[in-house]
Amino acid sequence: MISRFSHFLTPESMEDSISLRMSEVEQNLKIIKQCRIGSIFSNSCNLPDDALVNIGRSLIFAAGGKGQKFTTSIEEEETVGFCWDLIVTIALVNINRFHNFWPSFHENLLAVAQFPLFSSIPFVEKAILGLFKVCVRLLSSPRDERFPEFIFKSINLMWKLDKEILDTCCRFITESVSKILTECPANLQTSLGWKSSLHLLSITGRHPETWKYGRDFEASNGAPGKCVLAIPEANNIESWVQNILSRSVKKNGYAYES
Repeated sequence: MISRFSHFLTPESMEDSISLRMSEVEQNLKIIKQCRIGSIFSNSCNLPDDALVNIGRSLIFAAGGKGQKFTTSIEEEETVGFCWDLIVTIALVNINRFHNFWPSFHENLLAVAQFPLFSSIPFVEKAILGLFKVCVRLLSSPRDERFPEFIFKSINLMWKLDKEILDTCCRFITESVSKILTECPANLQTSLGWKSSLHLLSITGRHPETWKYGRDFEASNGAPGKCVLAIPEANNIESWVQNILSRSVKKNGYAYES
């Protein structure tokens, strides 16, 4: 729908631009403004669950390239990024009924991964960035139900589609996981949440630019005492944190001593 409205403002050729009268452009702008397309997503809290599910499905499939043929990598990245921005907006606006729509969203992610021409780049990167924003918001406040941690299934699905993302987005992932583990560990109520968080931190936190987050987690007494649901991962992260802190980490000519 948005692309159809945008088409009014992007003539295909210079001749089209010249032939299109200014009054028509102004009229189209007025129509777009009156429609308030953005409010469909920012005010989606007023939509019923089935409508929300349908919008999410369309956005996820569009990000996955269904029914589209991108002409350039830039076009693909912009489209995928735009779709994920809207998906995140919907999720954040409707965070209180997350359990009503996210299972369907996750099923759509599984379906997209099976598309014959599916390209994990840049889909996975945009997905990881968006999913962790939602994850941090979900776990930033106590919730009676444990279902919000279901989002870790989606996060795990994405990085398994392209494991290199754990390196390319290591800083963002480590910062996000560290925030969850140090600021709101009490809100992690399932083994899925603990194991996913600790596993990701044990991988992404090995980089020189992210090691301090593992140190901060260790300093907060986060491992292994509070991680009884994920003892192997807790011991693993404690091991590599201690290993890092036991030697100097040299970066950019400076030494960081334990």
